[in-house]
Amino acid sequence: MIARAALVVIYALLSLHSVTYADEQAEPGPAWLGRMVQAADELSYEGVFVFVKDGVLEAARVIHRGSEGHRTRIVSLNGELREIHRVEGRVIRYFPARGIMVEGARGFPPFFSGWPNNVERVLAHYKLHDEGPDRVADRPCQRTAVVPKDEYRFGYLLCLDRDTGLLLDAQMIDDRRLVRQQVMFAQLRIGGVTDDSDFEPNVDESQLKKHPHVGTSAMPPPDDVVRWYAAELPPGFETMMHGIRRHPDVDHDVQQVVYSDGLTAISVFVSPILEDGDVFTGEFQKGSANAYGFVVEGHQITVVGEAPYPTLRLIGESMRQGDMAD
Repeated sequence: MIARAALVVIYALLSLHSVTYADEQAEPGPAWLGRMVQAADELSYEGVFVFVKDGVLEAARVIHRGSEGHRTRIVSLNGELREIHRVEGRVIRYFPARGIMVEGARGFPPFFSGWPNNVERVLAHYKLHDEGPDRVADRPCQRTAVVPKDEYRFGYLLCLDRDTGLLLDAQMIDDRRLVRQQVMFAQLRIGGVTDDSDFEPNVDESQLKKHPHVGTSAMPPPDDVVRWYAAELPPGFETMMHGIRRHPDVDHDVQQVVYSDGLTAISVFVSPILEDGDVFTGEFQKGSANAYGFVVEGHQITVVGEAPYPTLRLIGESMRQGDMAD
């Protein structure tokens, strides 16, 4: 997730070494995750983090203000200059080289969006293992593995700042126990972020053309639209959203249904197959996400999420048309 139900680690630093979980270690309790959620919400900080996007290693500076009026500013440090700003949930992206600013964009880096507040729901399907002390961004931290209790979820390896509980390093561990993605602070200073001028974009907005973010806003399906739903879901997954999306380049509506277990989100896209239209079948991986596609009743079903393929297949192949309530 960045929605709060989404995973904290959308951006990836792919690595091919395996991770071993220390089953012998004591298991942290709900308070451990609760402290992390509170730190992400209340603390102010600034620093530099590194991640990989579409196979490219990137670095960015982040300034975040916590409970004193939540604001976040992220500025790229390599590649194309861009800034991302979030003010109380509103997101704006600036691309000065392109002369545009995009308002209403989703997909804010979830490392800085916080974890879900429903800790008990998460722990119903994941267990925590203490992995011992470590150091990130020259700060002592505590490693903990978030291990799925079944085959339907990926695991995570986190390192929390010992003094504050702030998340310093997050890795997604796939079903082969490989690091699928990672985002990590390289420099960090906690506290002292109070000046509004620190959150002003370093661009001349008057020289940028405003663009609405297209293709992501979802509207409730009209009454005359037959809804699609999953007749079978993995344990703990529930319907989070059901909507209709329309992209300017597509002349038909696409239904989207989002399912989540409180930590992992799975999106199902359903669209009619047009004459001479392309279809997508089988399994595919792009970055940290897996995708699974197949055709049923003249419709393209595409399931996307940071979860094992059996999860995507179970949800996708159980999609049906009907009036089942969400």
